[in-house]
Amino acid sequence: PIATQVNELLSRLQSSFQRERQFSADLAHELRTPLAELRSLAEVALKWPDARPAETDRDVLDSALQMERLISRLLALVRTDAGQTTLTLEMVDVGEMLRELWSERQPRADDRRIVVEWEIAHPVMCRTDPVLCRAVITNLLENALEHSPVGSVVSITADSDPHRWCVSVCNPAPHLNADNILHVFDRFWRADESRTDATHLGLGLPLARSFVRVLGGSLTARLDDDGRIVVTLTVPIEGGLL
Repeated sequence: PIATQVNELLSRLQSSFQRERQFSADLAHELRTPLAELRSLAEVALKWPDARPAETDRDVLDSALQMERLISRLLALVRTDAGQTTLTLEMVDVGEMLRELWSERQPRADDRRIVVEWEIAHPVMCRTDPVLCRAVITNLLENALEHSPVGSVVSITADSDPHRWCVSVCNPAPHLNADNILHVFDRFWRADESRTDATHLGLGLPLARSFVRVLGGSLTARLDDDGRIVVTLTVPIEGGLL
């Protein structure tokens, strides 16, 4: 029994070290592209200062903002992993928050001809941290809006009972299958392995899940029979691990 326990401990340590190495490699990969772009822009500007294109400053700013987003999300992950996130619990109308956050993204939805179907039968009231709750729901809506095919339908439901409240966001996911759905909460993971899209860092859903854990809830993802991804947020009605 002692040998078995030692072997299990060593196995967990090995897995932990492997995850840390993979995380460091992914982080280096993510930072390498914007840093290379900044260096290239700086070298061109120094070599041909009189022929500097007008869009150079915009390209520099875009690269800097990409790194800023990456670092901000990593810091948020570190704080939540270390238990340093402080909760401020307030009464929140989840249905109202959902509609407000979607309305902010309505112009983009219109551009992509994405229609939303609502299923909020009654006011979903809960006591939770509005900042973390807003951040999680924003991520779910952004994820659905960005990855849904043009002209598709996004379904949003919200419900509650005396013990918990939940939100589900469902959208077509032709880029996902039963194998890679298991990785949507992995840090830096993206269905597109080429990593050429600078706007998606692969940290949104992992960060959202970390926030949900602070709230004492769960965040899950599955594929339904029609190939749509269903992301479900479930939180105690008095949410929060104090």
